[in-house]
Amino acid sequence: EYTKALEYFEKSVAFDFVGDQALGEYHNNVGLLYSDLNQHQKALHHYDTAVDKSSMAGDEWTLANAMANSAYSWYLMDEPDTAIVQFAVVEETYRRITDDFGLSFVYYATGRCYLKKGLTEVAIRYCTDGLKIATNAEFLEREVDNCSCLYEAYSSVGDKSKALEYHELLKKLEDSLFSARHEKVLMLHDTQ
Repeated sequence: EYTKALEYFEKSVAFDFVGDQALGEYHNNVGLLYSDLNQHQKALHHYDTAVDKSSMAGDEWTLANAMANSAYSWYLMDEPDTAIVQFAVVEETYRRITDDFGLSFVYYATGRCYLKKGLTEVAIRYCTDGLKIATNAEFLEREVDNCSCLYEAYSSVGDKSKALEYHELLKKLEDSLFSARHEKVLMLHDTQ
């Protein structure tokens, strides 16, 4: 319920005592909502503000996330070159703050950008690295993302053997992800 979410975010930011760190988080979250609504220009405005506020607050984690979200918006707007440049900057930030979850996303998204440009070998390198990080850290959602990119990449170059390998792994991971989400829903239901 995006409209309600925006309403609550706007109410929360109305408090006078909200500082730059909270404003950075606020604008990043509002940007995500606009991205989900496919209003990428509005999303970019909020991501830019999140970058400024997070930078002023010294909040590198929100700063990196806002930069990654901004780059992904450029990818979604069919501007893979702009996204690739931004992802390269974000990659360094995630490395510095040792955020493997963010790093596995950046590799996945950069791989997607290269796949969109028809540079399949480069896409495979990025998504393979992203999958390794996600697997080692047990980030199931990121494993699914990177694996789907690898499946599409190998399919696009006609490597049926590798495509089948990643298709089978993708289905297995999607089943695990579905089970994990279903288990969470049941646990939430039991606590209410």
